[in-house]
Amino acid sequence: MAYPFVHSMGDAGGVLFAPWGPRWAAVGRELLGAAQVIFLIFGMGSHVLTWTICLNTLTGGASCTIVWSVVGFVLFWICDLPRTLKGVSYMSFVSFGSITASVLVTMIDLGVDPTDPVISVTRPVALQTAFLSVSNIIFAYGIQLFVFPLSLQNWLNSMYSWSCRILRFHFRVSHAVGVA
Repeated sequence: MAYPFVHSMGDAGGVLFAPWGPRWAAVGRELLGAAQVIFLIFGMGSHVLTWTICLNTLTGGASCTIVWSVVGFVLFWICDLPRTLKGVSYMSFVSFGSITASVLVTMIDLGVDPTDPVISVTRPVALQTAFLSVSNIIFAYGIQLFVFPLSLQNWLNSMYSWSCRILRFHFRVSHAVGVA
């Protein structure tokens, strides 16, 4: 590894801006560090929003959305407390299982009760719907840049990780095409 001290986007910003001097390296470190923090905050907000929409749908709106948001925030915060990569493999199995289950439920639902069979490449949509769609893509796929483990030592782990990533990508695309 050329830069073993790089562990975050802030560190990468320091390396990228270093050719212009130490002052610019500090600017790059702070700029990309802040960008990573903002991106992760929006990613977490996206997960909490998905949680609240899911539980509002499952309960039929029986409880206030703010209650589900607080419950989701506390639950995700507790899951995020161990700041090590020790249990990431177990969490990835749960993540893979939930994505697989959601894809299967969506496909079965569409098979039982198909929606409008007409597929259009473009259609007029409101700004809110378009913004939500684009944000969903950015937060679903962009967050993968930050969860890739930096400490893969051998080739088999790397190939296994990339094959799981490619499989997850295809599941999400098939789910997006099924929902659209």
